[in-house]
Amino acid sequence: YVISHTQLETRTLQLSVWHYDRFGHNSFLGEVEIPFDSWDFENQGDEWFVLQPKVEVTTDIGLQYKGELTVVLRYIPADRNLMLPLGQFQGKKSFKKGRKGDSHMPTGGILEVLIKEAKNLTAVKSGGTSDTFVKGYLLPDDSKATKHKTPIIRKSVNPQWNHTFAFSGLTSRDMHNVCLELTVWDKESLSSNIFLGGVRLSTGNGVSNGKEVDWMDSQGEEQHLWQKMIDNPGSPVEGILMLRSSMGKRRL
Repeated sequence: YVISHTQLETRTLQLSVWHYDRFGHNSFLGEVEIPFDSWDFENQGDEWFVLQPKVEVTTDIGLQYKGELTVVLRYIPADRNLMLPLGQFQGKKSFKKGRKGDSHMPTGGILEVLIKEAKNLTAVKSGGTSDTFVKGYLLPDDSKATKHKTPIIRKSVNPQWNHTFAFSGLTSRDMHNVCLELTVWDKESLSSNIFLGGVRLSTGNGVSNGKEVDWMDSQGEEQHLWQKMIDNPGSPVEGILMLRSSMGKRRL
């Protein structure tokens, strides 16, 4: 099956076993359904499944394919960011607000987020296009201090931004307690912008600084990419993320 890794999270593999009858009807012997939203594709070992009776095929309307977002993450610890060119920090916002008179040189570690491109976004304008941009926050701070936006790419459902967000003042411990929320929008000039999809990147354990929170709900590739970034400080990690059709939060 030719399919992108991100789309696999919404799919279930159905396998059925039959007795072949050359002169009559084939006889159904059993089937198994394997959902891929939690499948470990790195495990190359054999898996055995118990065959089940035939069940009615149901469609999960909650899972809608809204397109894909390609991002590159890099966490630069505090002891390494002094080696970077000062020009990289121009115009970047800090995760932690500073007082007036504070130096513009960032302190602590830095989270760099390269918003590369999206594919197969929903077309909302006549002619089958959208005017798209990405907005980002580093939760729990959803104020203007951490808000980032890409430029708008006009008339495309496969936009390429290649735009970097940066958040400074982050310790290694912070990376286990924050959540990067990225949402994709269609820009409307005379009405509210239209939501096209989004992702949340975090540890996904539901807890931030010892408290249960409803926005720490990353799953699948979102969770995997964030953990890969934490495990490889200073190195960029790239991932293709399936956009959520809704940014509804988990129930506490």
